[in-house]
Amino acid sequence: MAPHQPVNPKPHIATPLVRNYGARRVRVGADAYMPVMVNSVLPATARPHRPAPILICRKCLKRAANGRAIKRALKAELKALGRARGVKRPRIVMTGCFGICPKRAVTAASGATLARGEFLLLADDDQATAAAARLMARDI
Repeated sequence: MAPHQPVNPKPHIATPLVRNYGARRVRVGADAYMPVMVNSVLPATARPHRPAPILICRKCLKRAANGRAIKRALKAELKALGRARGVKRPRIVMTGCFGICPKRAVTAASGATLARGEFLLLADDDQATAAAARLMARDI
């Protein structure tokens, strides 16, 4: 072994490649979550480890009588659908008002439905199965 190479105290555990950039130590290579931005002209692109988030109107959840049940059922269906596809479930993100404001329903959207110009209106927690499939649709 060359004298300038550091010794790994635990050889059975692979150490990630770490480089020093000024005062920061950054992981490099396949372990990197996001590319290092060192005086780059172009913005960096980060790929998330899970599908695109599901957006739900916070105001609709509060106004609907069964808003909590709808959110809980949708979350459970997204978890089951993600497990069936072999991916993590998408996060549910509470947003401000979408401006649709249905009576006794909850407005939900995802990246795929927004690309099609659609919002889903969930009036009951029984609709969560069909809504989860449409919200996690891959085709745009």
